[in-house]
Amino acid sequence: MDLDKEKRHIVKRVFILSLCFFLLTPFCFGALCHQSPKKTAKVILSQDPSFSLTRKKLTQAIAFIEKHRLSKHQKDRLFPEETKIPCVIEKCAHLGGYLIRELGGKDHVGRGGQKVVRRAVLYGVFPKIIVDCRGDSVKKEIGVFEKVKGCRGIVPFLGAESEDDNHHSMYLTYFSKGTLERQIKQGKNFSKQQIIKIALDICCGVQALHNNHLIHRDIHNGNILVRLLPNSSAEAVLIDFGLTEHIDDAQKLPPEKTPGRAPPETLLHSSDSIDRYKAEIYALGSSFYRFVFKRPFPWMQLFKNLDPNLSSEEKEALFAHIVSLYNETKEQKLGFLQEGRPLSSFEQLQRAIIQMVHYDPAQRPSIDELVEQLKPLLGAESGSSQPGN
Repeated sequence: MDLDKEKRHIVKRVFILSLCFFLLTPFCFGALCHQSPKKTAKVILSQDPSFSLTRKKLTQAIAFIEKHRLSKHQKDRLFPEETKIPCVIEKCAHLGGYLIRELGGKDHVGRGGQKVVRRAVLYGVFPKIIVDCRGDSVKKEIGVFEKVKGCRGIVPFLGAESEDDNHHSMYLTYFSKGTLERQIKQGKNFSKQQIIKIALDICCGVQALHNNHLIHRDIHNGNILVRLLPNSSAEAVLIDFGLTEHIDDAQKLPPEKTPGRAPPETLLHSSDSIDRYKAEIYALGSSFYRFVFKRPFPWMQLFKNLDPNLSSEEKEALFAHIVSLYNETKEQKLGFLQEGRPLSSFEQLQRAIIQMVHYDPAQRPSIDELVEQLKPLLGAESGSSQPGN
């Protein structure tokens, strides 16, 4: 009897605690993310000052959400006609908060594959700006994220939801500075340590894919996001997995033909005999080459307007020309190797990049070897505050 009484007492305590949690959750939410609408708006806009809502309007939207959240007549979507604020407010139960969306296409971040990417404020326990991706390729990408989410070098995945079999959304962390390609074109200078960190991050992202037998199939600087951290370090992540395939399926597809990403072996070998892992190392190396050496490698021009009807003799002659250009470039870029002095971390990175774009895939490092080469280079670069050359 005493045992039964003790069990009833435990059940009663659990019920009371659960009831208290249920009743207090809205107030806890408010306490955590609502120090004041004005302060919260300031925090959000510090993440991206280009957000179209002014601090005053964003403050009004946050205050409206707080009032609406406690209302008995909650709606999943609120329009400017109701709020008198130039934004759309949506309840997002999956992310545990509300999305504040810009109007007039000002939320448009870009396109990737067959999807549209838009930004929005997530007002929740940790208010921040996120991106919302919708389109035909999203369902496939969600499957990729289920395998590699949380891995270094992969854009942080916050979650996904589906309205039906044909309409899917996924939510990702927003990088306000955009792609590495954009920053290269804007003439952004990174320190040598930042460059090494960016290269290592992206190698880790590719490693996560390869370790799960996945091939990205669209690696270039436009699919790399970079942001600087408060400690002057950098963070880089891979995005856009709309073309990503399992290695077995990728092997059946035509090889990459884009200049700069098309490996030389595509000239001489059939699709099914090309090592897709090593071909992806080449594409990764070509991206790093442009980033570090500030220009495309010279034999990239040979793949532009390439005649698909070249004879075997013409292909072999073109391949021989690529070999010659590679060797000349290697000598030009890595002549310091013959000086007999210890190599700096940045010079070791340069050497690794030249090896990544080797004309012989067997000479290219695997992604595991690359990660192991780059890891010791962080923190070892003397004069790391100087921009890379």
